[in-house]
Amino acid sequence: MSEPRGSLVIPSLDRHTILQETVERFLDFPFDDWELIVVDQTAEPCRFLEQLVDRRPEQVRYLRIDTRGLPNARNVGIAAARGSIVLFVDDDVIPDTGFLAAHLAAYSEAGVGGVAGRIVEAIPKPKTLAEGAPIGRVRRIDGRITRGFENTAEMDVDHAPGGNMSWRRKALLDAGGFDRRFGGTAHLEESDVSLRVRALGCRIRFVPQASLTHLSLQTGGCRELDLATWLYWYGHNYMLFARKNLPTAAFPIFLAERLVKLLYTSVRQLRPAYLVRGVTGLLDGWRASRRPAEGL
Repeated sequence: MSEPRGSLVIPSLDRHTILQETVERFLDFPFDDWELIVVDQTAEPCRFLEQLVDRRPEQVRYLRIDTRGLPNARNVGIAAARGSIVLFVDDDVIPDTGFLAAHLAAYSEAGVGGVAGRIVEAIPKPKTLAEGAPIGRVRRIDGRITRGFENTAEMDVDHAPGGNMSWRRKALLDAGGFDRRFGGTAHLEESDVSLRVRALGCRIRFVPQASLTHLSLQTGGCRELDLATWLYWYGHNYMLFARKNLPTAAFPIFLAERLVKLLYTSVRQLRPAYLVRGVTGLLDGWRASRRPAEGL
């Protein structure tokens, strides 16, 4: 087999059944231009993937790692990738026909260093943006981040969704990879790397033809069912993101908005502990921002 053009990387944790289904869906596509890399953080091995590697050793790699964390798993995938394009998807997705080809085709445009794909949620969520409105934005005045990746209008964006994004491998290496300081839910790790790739002068293109359905399994992966823990990591990672990417003048606005939202959540839920956990996360995120980045 010649060197692949693209490397499909699927990080996974405690989801072997749905992971197998996802892998089988991708391998049903024309796959000659691709290799598959599964980075598994599950304690027990996946027998299906071990057997798949035996059958297709030149095209499938199954990497089991002990250190948990989505940014770390992504970096392991980048380091192992042989393709010039690295595509990341979640382990609980159903890709549309033409998904892989749409990602590759987008790189024919000048200056494109990353591609954001369309995500349709199997469990519908309220739309936050009107059809055709600018999506995937990072507002530098306060760090507000918009998604809207269910839309269908192609455009350049500021950031890509972690569950459906591809990059030039060289751009990821030049940007230093994903920062392992984004812990827990890994919230905003993909937005952070997006801004660093854009700082290299690359465009990120939203391509709705590269569409998949996200099944949103409620167990495994980066799911945090405990709201207090979720609020801690939300505060931690948002603070780290702000310290890395927002101008100094924007920081007071960012901090005020985060505190107001934490207070609102705490009052609405009648749980003062939520405010304490969220503020603790913000403080720990500040401390984390003072340490060197932990990328590739």
